[in-house]
Amino acid sequence: MRLSREDLEGRVKSLEEQARFTLDILEMASTLGDFQTSINKLHEPSEILRETLGRVESLIHFKATAFLLVDEVTNDFVMNVCTPAKYKEYFDGEVVQLIDNGIFSLAIRENRPITVYSRDKKYRMVLQVLATSSRTRGMFLGLMSRKDKNISAILLSLLTIILKNCANAIESFELYRLLRSGKQPDMASKA
Repeated sequence: MRLSREDLEGRVKSLEEQARFTLDILEMASTLGDFQTSINKLHEPSEILRETLGRVESLIHFKATAFLLVDEVTNDFVMNVCTPAKYKEYFDGEVVQLIDNGIFSLAIRENRPITVYSRDKKYRMVLQVLATSSRTRGMFLGLMSRKDKNISAILLSLLTIILKNCANAIESFELYRLLRSGKQPDMASKA
């Protein structure tokens, strides 16, 4: 099959746009991991989560988002940030269901974003663990309408980069907090 000149020009234009888009994404990815917050001066990890949320929102529009962090004493996942706040109870109910049906633990093991439907089937929810090489630090939840188009693989990869860097920043924060308190970090335990 022989393509016309117009078809070839259209393909070339499409490939050029794709190459520009790829370069833009790579440039964006190179800046996503740089958290400017001075971690050793923080008293709570909420600032890290809010900075992370700003980066996530620059890529993907979620109806609502939540960050659960692992409590250092009990190892329970505790809601730390929920935006908008009116979705806190909704997320709480969803998390109980996700734990009961095993999807929450699947999201921890997968170490990449997974998407599931909410209990009431109104929304799709993106779950991504906040994990470092040494331990699990928390979980990100993003809520989107069922009508929203699927998130591209590139954007999901960028989301993973942002959240991995967030987990590393939280771990650094926790280590600084331990140093300030005079306690020895327990690097062997995992949440």
